[in-house]
Amino acid sequence: MFTLIKFIQGLFLRLKQNKGLWFTSLGILSISGIFVSMYILFSLTKDVTEEIYVSASKSYNTDMKNILNRKESDFNNILFTIKNDAVLLQSIKENNHNQIISRLGTYNNSYKKVKMDLTLKYFPNTLNTAIHRNSVSSSLANQNSKFGLEIFPSGIYTVLLEPVLNDNKVIGILEIKEKIDFYKEYFTSNNKIFLIILEERVLNKLSKEIRRNNYVEVIDDLYTDMTLFNSIFYGTIREAGMDSFKEFMDNKYTLDNLFFKTYRPLSDIDGNDIGFIIMGESVEGKSFINIVQDMTKTITTVALGLVISILLFMF
Repeated sequence: MFTLIKFIQGLFLRLKQNKGLWFTSLGILSISGIFVSMYILFSLTKDVTEEIYVSASKSYNTDMKNILNRKESDFNNILFTIKNDAVLLQSIKENNHNQIISRLGTYNNSYKKVKMDLTLKYFPNTLNTAIHRNSVSSSLANQNSKFGLEIFPSGIYTVLLEPVLNDNKVIGILEIKEKIDFYKEYFTSNNKIFLIILEERVLNKLSKEIRRNNYVEVIDDLYTDMTLFNSIFYGTIREAGMDSFKEFMDNKYTLDNLFFKTYRPLSDIDGNDIGFIIMGESVEGKSFINIVQDMTKTITTVALGLVISILLFMF
């Protein structure tokens, strides 16, 4: 140990006597230290930035879950009032279809007057449940309520199916549904962007007119309604290509020069996978994502500036 210390002391003494070698060695050590520090700093910055993006992705998914929960709660409150309508309930018990249609029509007209895109409908519990679509037949058979997305000929809707009981027996199903436009309104009002892309195999549930006039392929048999969503937003997915999309699916988020994007797998009311909900925001302006990017760029610029300053000082 003593020999090693003596060797180091002798080395420093010889370096000090050779001024050129001394300053060169100091310079090399300084630059090496800076590069090591930069590497550590960039690694930490990258880790922190990735954590922020992952956190943002989780926040988007939480927001979407909360929106769905609130919508389900709103639907339940509306149907609670409807199910306590004595006239309607009596008409259902008597299986008086004309009276049921008339009564629900009154509610539907009142929604239109206040510009609420809600629609009420009733499905009786018949022996031939095949006349109903799968979700309604399932709700009748299992005697439970169901909530989720459904694709109709006229578009995508959020739907709640609620059994109507008489003497503890299900005599029918009340349905309340609303087009998904309200999701877009929510995200737009919060300076965020929202997109639904559907698998090609489920497009046959839409009318031929809507498929032909509204839907465009985003990427690899995934389609979206171009009349409803931001064309630049889904255009960046299409331009990036399938490999980038797969990487996006694996990482749960992606970031390009225009947008930060994350996603949530999309299932219908029966639990079938039908596509994805893509959510995100522009990186321009004073968005949170833009602030993170600026922070990373600032750290990089300061570090590079420090290296250049030292090099200029040495030479």
